[in-house]
Amino acid sequence: GDAALEVSHSDGFARWLSDHDISIAFTTAPGGRIVFAGLGPTGTVTLFERAFDGATSLWARDDTLLAATGFQIWRFDNALAEGELADGYDRLYVPQAAYTTGDVGAGDLALARNGSIVFACRLFNCLAVASEAFSFAPLWRPAFISDLVPEDRCHISGMTLVDGTPRAVAVTARVDAAGGWKSEVVGGGSVIDVRTDAVVADGLSIPTAPRFHRERLWLLDAATGWLGFIDPHNRRFERVSFCPGLPRTLDMRGDYAVCTVAPDTSIAGAGPMPVDDLLSRHSIPTRCAVLIVDTRTGQVAEWLQIDGGADDIPGLALLPGSRRPAAIGLDGSDIRRVLSIAPEAQRQTRPHEDTVPVAAS
Repeated sequence: GDAALEVSHSDGFARWLSDHDISIAFTTAPGGRIVFAGLGPTGTVTLFERAFDGATSLWARDDTLLAATGFQIWRFDNALAEGELADGYDRLYVPQAAYTTGDVGAGDLALARNGSIVFACRLFNCLAVASEAFSFAPLWRPAFISDLVPEDRCHISGMTLVDGTPRAVAVTARVDAAGGWKSEVVGGGSVIDVRTDAVVADGLSIPTAPRFHRERLWLLDAATGWLGFIDPHNRRFERVSFCPGLPRTLDMRGDYAVCTVAPDTSIAGAGPMPVDDLLSRHSIPTRCAVLIVDTRTGQVAEWLQIDGGADDIPGLALLPGSRRPAAIGLDGSDIRRVLSIAPEAQRQTRPHEDTVPVAAS
């Protein structure tokens, strides 16, 4: 199996989780694990992990967790009622449904208002819906993409929903040729409004994980290493915090941006990255870490670092209201034994017409 994760964290990491009544789910690569960072009974940081082959993107709301893996999208649902514990865990995510997409490069994903799963489908340059009958159902593609073909042309690097409806998509380059994005990594990136096809911002370098939060569109300008937001007036990217490595994904909570960063900044065929220049000029060591950034100051407030067993954190989801979550894997006996039963339908109390009354003795 995979080597055990070696993890360290800042002194205040546990307190931050406690103060915000939150836990963090993230994925690691290579191999593929979903890891939950929460708090044990004594208030120390605990990790719970499950192997999911090729696990990449995560998304969570309330009792639902979505995970993209190498060729599937999984939907997990919490089997515990409010206030209920199982072996000290306050959420137990059970894999309830899997959609087999094939290796289509599933990126950001989310649950839409109608209950369908929307995801960024990189290989086919589109937003797609997980399907019970097909690998996926195409939902939207950029106006400049002429055909639905398996040629990662523009490299969709992120997407987000607002009120359960697709709103913004990030592309690495507005090109319509197979693999064309690789020659435009620096400055070729854009964010597009799905509703109007209008370009919301451009001049970006691998814009990743667009997220609307407090009326601002936050994102990672991955090739430059910066976390920031789009100024709605001049449509420019305002830098807030430098991430030491290749920023991978992002979630927001209050005044904080929680992002992940990987030490390997190279992307096959894409040439040198602007982030490399900044790292070498200032002799900044790269990290494989979850960073909690105070957006008011741009400073990293807390962090959790992986020192061995993985070198990438491609997926992240914040889990508000849960101190210590866990998930059931596909191996082992748990998946056979853990049962959650929906409320019984209202039973009919009126006797049928042909019921024979029992005489009182």
